[in-house]
Amino acid sequence: MDWNGTIQGTTEETGSKTFTVVIRERGERVRRATQTYTLTSSTLPASPTLTAPANGATGVAVDTLVSWSSVSGATKYHVQIDNNSDFGSPIVNDSTVTVTYKSMGGLNTSTQHYWRVRAGNTSGWSDYTSSRTFTTAAAEGGPISLVTSAMFTPANITADSCAASLTVPSGTNQLALVYLSTNVKVAYDSVKWGSQSFTLVAALDAGGANRREIWQLVNPSAATGSVVAYRDDNAYVGMIVAVFNNVNQSDPIGNSNTSYGTSTSASVSVSSSSGNVVVDCLGGIFTGSTTFSQGAGQTVVQEAEDTTVPMGMSYEAGATTTTLTWTLSGSQSWRQGAVELINEP
Repeated sequence: MDWNGTIQGTTEETGSKTFTVVIRERGERVRRATQTYTLTSSTLPASPTLTAPANGATGVAVDTLVSWSSVSGATKYHVQIDNNSDFGSPIVNDSTVTVTYKSMGGLNTSTQHYWRVRAGNTSGWSDYTSSRTFTTAAAEGGPISLVTSAMFTPANITADSCAASLTVPSGTNQLALVYLSTNVKVAYDSVKWGSQSFTLVAALDAGGANRREIWQLVNPSAATGSVVAYRDDNAYVGMIVAVFNNVNQSDPIGNSNTSYGTSTSASVSVSSSSGNVVVDCLGGIFTGSTTFSQGAGQTVVQEAEDTTVPMGMSYEAGATTTTLTWTLSGSQSWRQGAVELINEP
């Protein structure tokens, strides 16, 4: 009779051992066999010891590595790195490491990171080490700053485009943002700076017949000209253009968020990091003349207290949570969006 099966058990002995196996079917013995097996010990490995960077280290390069001690019996390691202590959304979450270090690149500048490691083998995983922290160095390119801005003042257009005149000077790691607002719920087709095309970053058209969009262009050409936004129909529209320098060219936009409501205070919050900048755009459906002012710590780029398409843009230095607010002179239906600009490392 042929048979296959798995024999499991627990013993403190190891090495070559002989066992007698008896197979029964319905209480009757149907086979007896003697077999020699080699027993090996399989236990969970111990937790490793974190070695570098030192706990609480500052000025750590954004392209760096973390390392830990080798653990006897371990065949792999699981590394987690996060900018939050709960490791809810790890930046690095690698359970396939077979050496005692992990190389990384492109971490955010001026940011505290938490990291931990556990060891594993065929029996499972050890406990994680206690987490350590390190803070990355500030960006070498300097802080993000506003270079120039322009506006197409809200108006009714009968053509299929609107344009804002702009001069973009030569600069380092520049990013152009365009904020578009209309009184109809129709998307823009494209936005151009000469032969360069912007890409859509975010759109908000929640509630009412209106729409707001944010577009970006990495490394706009230094020139004098017009930023032109194209659409298929006539509408009442407005546009704000802003150019910032020292923005990461490969990954310029980080976190973003939108919000809306009806009140005398507009507010939106974005998770960010020190060294980065959060830019917000205000709009809405206002009835009657309404003034608005930015919150403390915000710098206004452009604003238009228009009754049909009110709009404003401001920015503020990034923090763990950056909240940008506007105070309205009366209760109005407002819309707000914000994006995080990543500093060039």
